[in-house]
Amino acid sequence: MQTHKRKGLVAFAATVLIVLAAFIAVPAIAADIVLEAEITGRTDAIDRNGNPYTRFIISEDREMAGIKYQAGVPTMAFGEMKEKTDHLVVGDTLHAVVSAREFSGRTSYTIQALVD
Repeated sequence: MQTHKRKGLVAFAATVLIVLAAFIAVPAIAADIVLEAEITGRTDAIDRNGNPYTRFIISEDREMAGIKYQAGVPTMAFGEMKEKTDHLVVGDTLHAVVSAREFSGRTSYTIQALVD
């Protein structure tokens, strides 16, 4: 009888884990795009592995339910792209190929290449 209860408990726990896994937010990855936008913010930082990176904030025109507005979108430069973007400052135009990513309904970009 004890084994029966244990199997039932294990089956219940497995079912709960499967249901929870279905509700965990998984990042969606979109196709690369060419981005040309004004830089409205810049932060240089070090990641948890000790590597430097730059987070630019760019302005992006959006529309929802007929309401037009501008949104700030984080655009990240890692590794070689961090070095290649070191000269960019707030007010400059970022013209780059970026990978778009959406997580929990928010868009962000990772710089793949600068466009001359």
